[in-house]
Amino acid sequence: MAKKTMKQAIISGDLSVTIESNIPIPEPAADEVVIRAVYSGINPIDWKGANAELRKALHGDVENPDHGPVGKDFAGYVYAVGSEAYQFHVGDRVMAVNHNTGFAEYSVGKSFSTAMIPQHLSFEEASTFGLPYLTAALLMFKGKPLPTPWNPAPGLTRTPLLVYGASSAVGAFAVKLAKLANIHPIIAIAGASSGSIEKELNSDLGDVLLDYRQDQAKLLQNIKHIANDIHYAADAIGSPETAAFCAQAVNPTDSTVTSSVGDPWDITVKDRSPVGVEFHLAFSPGVFEPNDPEGPEGKNSPNLGPKAFATIAMAYLSYALQRRLIQPHPYEVQPGGLGSLSRSLTELKEGKSRGLRYVLEIAASSGFAKVGE
Repeated sequence: MAKKTMKQAIISGDLSVTIESNIPIPEPAADEVVIRAVYSGINPIDWKGANAELRKALHGDVENPDHGPVGKDFAGYVYAVGSEAYQFHVGDRVMAVNHNTGFAEYSVGKSFSTAMIPQHLSFEEASTFGLPYLTAALLMFKGKPLPTPWNPAPGLTRTPLLVYGASSAVGAFAVKLAKLANIHPIIAIAGASSGSIEKELNSDLGDVLLDYRQDQAKLLQNIKHIANDIHYAADAIGSPETAAFCAQAVNPTDSTVTSSVGDPWDITVKDRSPVGVEFHLAFSPGVFEPNDPEGPEGKNSPNLGPKAFATIAMAYLSYALQRRLIQPHPYEVQPGGLGSLSRSLTELKEGKSRGLRYVLEIAASSGFAKVGE
């Protein structure tokens, strides 16, 4: 019997897009679900990952044979369930982060990186979480002894936190997770697109929004005036410059700076920073790798810790969404589905989507069937 097939977008290095037909619908491994995608979110890694040279600079030598360069998150209906993905059932409304392409009619989600969507949340809203949410959770809590949303700080405990790039999707979810963990004061650094994040801050608890476009020395002075005892910084931009700035803003004797991987990492940032500042990278694709280089056995350590962390973070997301504790990121639906993917990727590359997530309705693509047809 012939396998059922689907359509899938293929992105070239110049960000042109072709739609391939007759791609076999994937079958789930034991710990996977296959999802019929309704909406997909677009991330900066999608345009970066389409370039082979930049992809290697960001990812290094990826060992996972299932790795794909683009299309990391999507939302839709469970179509098929692996034997060990016991918490999911065919027909469930879910969102997922994956390690291959989400720009297709059907995509695969690992059980540890898939979350249930409550009925009150639309698929387009759900598609704003995905990779930025998981990256924000790693940015905030992996490698830091911070309170978490599932084990928040008691009472009025003071834990100053710096979030650089707070209006980006990753930064905004970092701020939202910090609030849910009762971490305050939050010193949020953002720019012109900071309107939505300002609503998340609580000035009564010392939270403050600062504009990164001011003179950097003045910005650093303002941060230290607000809180001169910062021990934790979350760099949601992930450039050598923003990581180095965060290192100057925290206490020089015993602090942690965690950066997302926005640009190829410059190892000399560590050498140019105070000796008491420890650096970590929040790299969501690493969750899917077979080994954890930071594990007890070095680079050959089984990748158990990151997968367990992702399981907790995604389970908490389902919990928080059901109780309306966390809201979607501001978004813009791109017309024409995958027909607008090339333009959307180009706009992301040019920085035109600041403060917004671009999302696509898969079935709005020319020649694609509506879900249920």
